[in-house]
Amino acid sequence: MASATPPSTSGVRVRVPAKINLALKVGAPRPDGYHPLATVYQAVSLYDEVFAEWANPDEFEVAVSGEGADQVPLDGSNLAVRAAMLLALRHAPHDSLGARLSIKKSIPVAGGLAGGSANGAAALLACAVLWDLDVSPEELRGLAAELGGDVPFALLGGTAVGSGRGEDVAPATGPGYLSVGAGVRPSRPFDGCGLSALRRSEPECDATRSATRSHECAPPRRSTTARCGAEQ
Repeated sequence: MASATPPSTSGVRVRVPAKINLALKVGAPRPDGYHPLATVYQAVSLYDEVFAEWANPDEFEVAVSGEGADQVPLDGSNLAVRAAMLLALRHAPHDSLGARLSIKKSIPVAGGLAGGSANGAAALLACAVLWDLDVSPEELRGLAAELGGDVPFALLGGTAVGSGRGEDVAPATGPGYLSVGAGVRPSRPFDGCGLSALRRSEPECDATRSATRSHECAPPRRSTTARCGAEQ
């Protein structure tokens, strides 16, 4: 476990896409009450942004702006807050970490595009980098599955096949940049650029030394945001 010493940057910004289901089959309820699913997920070029900053230990706050902000909860039921708290609980010394989250909404609320799940996935990634935690992509996906069926896909992006409650995801060959709906384009996958690449500061997945940590997972172009399911 890496030390949770504050890095030299003041915060981490993550850009995360909405999703649609290209196909969906629902089975009979299981003994646990959940319905088994078989689905094809597709990330699209409609994004929320989550910015994570250090806060006092065991303090977790969220502010929301943008489309539908007045419909998003600001308490512990917010999925981004739940994600940050779960990450801190599982991968940090007791009550040693806190985060102040700012969510900029572009994904419509309650529109079936998994905006809340996207925010949860973005908070997991942003806080893992902010706190400099030694957490693997597999561990992040495990936490994502605890938060909700769509959250693991939001970490992955691109096109994927989902099963179970939707939380078991595997990358699939997608439609690239074909049009989807009213001018919304599929977003390409994360391409394997994860937390280890951020720490190594490799040329194709660099972290800048500016006030906000940056990450681009679509080489060779760079941007000022980290991306879950980065568009290329």
